[in-house]
Amino acid sequence: MSAKHRVRRAAARAGAHPAAADLVASFGARMLTATDALEAELLAAAVLALPHREGVGPELGELFVDALCEVAGEQPSPESAALLRGLVAVVPPHQRRVAVAALGQVTAAGHYPPEWAELIGRARPGEAWRSFDVFGDAETVAMTFWYGPAAHAVVVQVDRCRHPAVLRVGVLTDVDQVPAALDPGGDPLLRTEPIELADARARLAPALAHDPDPDLDVDLDAATGEPADPLLLGLPVARARLRRLPAADRPAPPGYQAADRAAAVAEFLASPYAAEAGDEKTARFWAEVVAGYSASVPGDPPARIGPLKLPHLLLSYVPNSFALTAEQRRGLPAAVTAWTAWAAQRQGLPEPAQAALRERLPQVLAGFDAAYDDPDNSRLRGYLADLSATTTDAAVLAEALQRRLLAVPLPSDDRQLRRLDVADPAARRTLVEHEFRDCEPRDGASGAEFLAAAVRVCEQLWHDDPPQVWREARRRADAGTPDHEIIHQLAVPRPAG
Repeated sequence: MSAKHRVRRAAARAGAHPAAADLVASFGARMLTATDALEAELLAAAVLALPHREGVGPELGELFVDALCEVAGEQPSPESAALLRGLVAVVPPHQRRVAVAALGQVTAAGHYPPEWAELIGRARPGEAWRSFDVFGDAETVAMTFWYGPAAHAVVVQVDRCRHPAVLRVGVLTDVDQVPAALDPGGDPLLRTEPIELADARARLAPALAHDPDPDLDVDLDAATGEPADPLLLGLPVARARLRRLPAADRPAPPGYQAADRAAAVAEFLASPYAAEAGDEKTARFWAEVVAGYSASVPGDPPARIGPLKLPHLLLSYVPNSFALTAEQRRGLPAAVTAWTAWAAQRQGLPEPAQAALRERLPQVLAGFDAAYDDPDNSRLRGYLADLSATTTDAAVLAEALQRRLLAVPLPSDDRQLRRLDVADPAARRTLVEHEFRDCEPRDGASGAEFLAAAVRVCEQLWHDDPPQVWREARRRADAGTPDHEIIHQLAVPRPAG
């Protein structure tokens, strides 16, 4: 399916949206009456959140914002000036030039944004703190900023159990609420400390670089139907504030290699805890899986364990990645229980923390069978069936999954296609041909020639052979090219003869 088809389908799903001109008028009018720069920023962030109401991903979300800027620039008014100035403050740098150009059109026509335009986006940093749990599962970073004499705070909670991901964002107009935001319930397993502003930037940058899941359940305002989710509203503001912080001069986290993970497995198997882990073969398999998961998070020690890491590991990563034998499934509870007890002791966790793990693990194990048998997880396992039989390195598996999903996207709207096994080359061919069947060939190629080239490129990506195809695809993805378009650009039909 071409990018144009995707846009049209997204537009159909977004039928509840007013016309773009109406959005410019309604949000622009509210921003005209905003009492300060922070209020205007949050309204602009609400505009960026609108595509998430329809479950639209980042690529189409950017197209939506670009189109909105274009409409605002073509219809100069005080409202469009206010809207565009707000967007300039919160959109990503690569989109700012679109908003700036449109604002230039509006100001050239004699319409200017309100007084808050002098301050918006220029918040002065104050102080920073972080709270973190004793397990190393998550941390919360709070930063204060100033617009003139008025202070506000941005609070970001980050999940450290997978590729750093933002769990929540809050924008506080009362900085006295910061201590409660760092430790909402007086948790005895949390620690709080002040940190440097540069350290705050270093800790948050990797997580804030990622977009929220387009399938995120979005809270809507009951009166307006607009997104009211604190994460979606706070994320653009947090990203903008991060750019106001000093650059980080912080050493890279310690790097753990395959040898470190193998050493942790050997240490566990040689410990008294291994006696409770079941037969040696099964215990070794699960120890290698759990230690291998740490490779997905830079700097994560192979033997670290925590109550937030457990569900990531057992209800998502394992069901998505490993085709288990009956023996491995039966041996999971004993092996992981023994590993968890050993790892908790090895980490030196206090008894209340170990008790929390003992309480959490059975709850997670109780959900394993349902997660493993879920059809979506079963489909994802097909992408890694050959590789996960030979490695438990989560970084290797994650890159392979990314590469193969680019080559053969998961079908979402056809039951017959969803039943296909992507491990079968014939099934992959069917899926690729379905994805590109409506596309217009380029450079004078016939439809059959283009489809043959697309299938060839997707097979090269699937097998990472030759590796330069994946390197080139990643380069284009890093530059913002949509996945579908990447295949178009790489699928050059071979000359006849």
